Amino acid sequence: MRLFGVLLVLVGCSPGNTVMPVDGSTEPDVPPRAQGLTVTWNAQPSLPGMINNNVMVTDAVFQLEHLQLLSDAGGITHTRIQLEWNADGQPSDEVFSDAPVARYQQILLDMRSDVHPPFSYAYQIQGMWTDDNSSNARPFRISDSVVLDIPVACDVALPANGAVTVAVRIDLRDALGGINFKNLQVESGVLVLDGGPALNPVRDDLVRQTFSLDN
Repeated sequence: MRLFGVLLVLVGCSPGNTVMPVDGSTEPDVPPRAQGLTVTWNAQPSLPGMINNNVMVTDAVFQLEHLQLLSDAGGITHTRIQLEWNADGQPSDEVFSDAPVARYQQILLDMRSDVHPPFSYAYQIQGMWTDDNSSNARPFRISDSVVLDIPVACDVALPANGAVTVAVRIDLRDALGGINFKNLQVESGVLVLDGGPALNPVRDDLVRQTFSLDN
């Protein structure tokens, strides 16, 4: 009789059987992870917030006509995307659920001004600037109707029936740090930069180093 009792215990705990809690309920199923490739966005320094001792960004918007991922198997594209950091939050993740199995080597951001009418800018950055010689903060607005093609290098392999995440970081310190806010034109009390050669360094920084892989 003792041997029979031991056999019953062993059978009840064999692999593959469901162990029932005392209250009779089963353990909840863990939802499956979404397959494909996901692009996430992360601002460093955080937005909205101070990017240096003099400049605080309250709102940053980037209009993408295309977000493209290039791989050894070709490219995948999403269109008409607005990336915005403001008091309400940050951009949502961009999920490519149908991304083919491949090694992805580059992300392309195609920034344009006609993505979301009636907005007339490819990007717009707003915030407050404080002069070193004054404690008074002044509002500013930087906007541009240029077309920019921004490459972001990466090296990510998507396996069969798998999922990977590519994190893109945005850093506005260099793009805004070289602006001479004292010389900007004033419109209704706001410092404005929306054209002219003073925007060229901002554009160069956006293309070369503002967007990068967040390792």
